[in-house]
Amino acid sequence: ASLQPDHFENDAYRQIFRSILYALCSSKPLEIQYRDHDGGLIRDTVRPEKIEYSLKEDRFRLLCSTANRNTALGGAINIGDIVDAKEAESFPRTEKNIPANPQSKPRKELKHASLRVKNERGAGERAQMQFANYKIYAGGSEDFMELEIGYPESNEPELLDEILAFGPLIKVNHFDGDLLKKIRERLDTQRKLMSAPQKT
Repeated sequence: ASLQPDHFENDAYRQIFRSILYALCSSKPLEIQYRDHDGGLIRDTVRPEKIEYSLKEDRFRLLCSTANRNTALGGAINIGDIVDAKEAESFPRTEKNIPANPQSKPRKELKHASLRVKNERGAGERAQMQFANYKIYAGGSEDFMELEIGYPESNEPELLDEILAFGPLIKVNHFDGDLLKKIRERLDTQRKLMSAPQKT
């Protein structure tokens, strides 16, 4: 397994990421091949449950239920270590299936936001990767990417920054709570700071 940041610009990495994202959104199992800690190759059938991003390591990892007792990290696999991913016919259901996190706490109720991203300068694909650590559904057309995002309220400040980073290429169509109000307040603050007279 590699300790290097993910190679986001690599075409093979992007294709694998898209396969995982599709399986996650459509609740389909995947047959994957990945490198373990010793560099050996392991084949496994998994059921994707979540994609997490580590800002510190600059890497994505796949949290999944797995049919393989030897799966690295017990159901958490670095996406950069996956060398092949394709849709599986079925997911084996046995008592030995390993959940993504056997000691996970009950899920908190998620808030939702609906975003539209212009497919300019690769923004649509960047948005899928940027928001992959939330529960998302992706769709759209050649011109726009539509994203439905489920997020815990505690992640709202981080989500706010991620949305604002796309500037005019992103539009919030729907939201729960006061997310849009917070976006407007943040933009107003930025405008005031930029228009403030400079001291001499």
